[in-house]
Amino acid sequence: MTAPPPVMPVCANSAPTLEKLIKPLSKKIPRERPVPAKLFW
Repeated sequence: MTAPPPVMPVCANSAPTLEKLIKPLSKKIPRERPVPAKLFW
């Protein structure tokens, strides 16, 4: 379950939507890893 490289542009395009989902998650998940996009893909 490795995130493909194209995940970066996808996150950039859906940034506003992901931010709403990531903000509550960022409080629960420590920011040791990059944006938790792996959870959504």
